[in-house]
Amino acid sequence: MYLSHSIAVVIPTYNEEQFVAKTISHVPNFVDWIIVVNDASSDDSLQAIANAQTTKVQIVNHQNNLGVGAATISGYRSALALGANIIVVMDGDGQMDSKDLPNLLNTLILNNYDYVKGNRFLDKSISSMPRCRYLGNIIFSFLMQYSLKIPFNIDSQCGYAAITSQAVKEIDLDKLYPRYGFLNSLLFSLAEKNMRIAVAPVRTIYGKEKSDINPFITIPTILYIILSCYLKSIFIGLLAKVSLEKAPLTNKPHSLSITCKE
Repeated sequence: MYLSHSIAVVIPTYNEEQFVAKTISHVPNFVDWIIVVNDASSDDSLQAIANAQTTKVQIVNHQNNLGVGAATISGYRSALALGANIIVVMDGDGQMDSKDLPNLLNTLILNNYDYVKGNRFLDKSISSMPRCRYLGNIIFSFLMQYSLKIPFNIDSQCGYAAITSQAVKEIDLDKLYPRYGFLNSLLFSLAEKNMRIAVAPVRTIYGKEKSDINPFITIPTILYIILSCYLKSIFIGLLAKVSLEKAPLTNKPHSLSITCKE
């Protein structure tokens, strides 16, 4: 429990045998459940998870590799079934500092936000991010800010985030993109539901882990998601405008409830 809220940490895992056990061991004691989603790893990740010295671990196994988004969604659903009030996502590769978790939770709980997203650009450790990744994150984040008309800086590709169980219940999980690009589709879905979104500084950690991201697939996919969701939002906005003009006394304009806490 944290500030009278039950907390579940979801750890999507794919071939992280060297890092996942350490990630689990660093999860703070106040967390009620640790849900590790093994996305059909071909290495010994499952054994490493099973060897974790804590009774809080719940293991979800995918028989086939479905993607990091699908693994996160499985974790969300398991957390809802357990009765968690707040769900936090931490990757299994050790790139997310558990010491940042209280700040994410404080921002969410004390300000009644629906979703708080980590922002690595707000911490000086961002200098350790490889140059190509830094440039890619800058570009994607700018495009997301523009598409959603967000009035503050975001780190769109940072998966370290906390969300309320009520917010998870209100979005259609089946419509979210299941692989890399999930974070972008999630932000658009939250905006469509007028969720209150904030950002909080988190540290950047890079070690010996190897990325399984194929840029020739991932980059076009994320760009497509951003463009398609942006065009959809324009179309919805035009429909809302027509509806307002026809019945101004009974319709209200669609608005985004996106705010920032740094």
